[in-house]
Amino acid sequence: MGELVYLGLGGNVGDTVRLFGEVVSRLSVILSGARVSPIYRTSPIGGIAQPDFLNAVMCGHFEGEPPELLAACHALETDFGRDRSTEIRFGPRTLDIDLLLFGDRILSSDKLTIPHPRMRERAFVLAPLLDLDSGLHDPRSGERYADVLCRIGRAGIYFEHSAQVYSSSRRHGLQDTDGRK
Repeated sequence: MGELVYLGLGGNVGDTVRLFGEVVSRLSVILSGARVSPIYRTSPIGGIAQPDFLNAVMCGHFEGEPPELLAACHALETDFGRDRSTEIRFGPRTLDIDLLLFGDRILSSDKLTIPHPRMRERAFVLAPLLDLDSGLHDPRSGERYADVLCRIGRAGIYFEHSAQVYSSSRRHGLQDTDGRK
């Protein structure tokens, strides 16, 4: 069955809702029992003038190791037009896929840190993460992510209608957060 993993999806260039549908469909091939959160509209961080981001979280069971999943995520980003060599940090992008959690593993290397090192600071990650599982806790501290979100607040994130993503991904047997296909 593999380990339960959580991936953060983000983007603000092009038709991000359509792109999320395609990405979710492709990821559901490697994640068994995949589910996806609603999409949130998020004010950009970092002080660069750019459009709002759309963010969501996807989870499922992965058979393999964290570096394999990270490589698959980076390959998808490239397939959908992301070029890390030319982009500005915190700038506009077609697609960003972050590996947030990999079971209860704790990993720190020069290429990958699990849990994601900045997720506790980002309501746009925590809100959709908690839509998938409100009881999740930080593997490092044991603190509930719901308590972290209460502490940092939800300023700057707004629920975005997401039916297009789910109608596309339902064709592949993906379930949304309330269990419908």
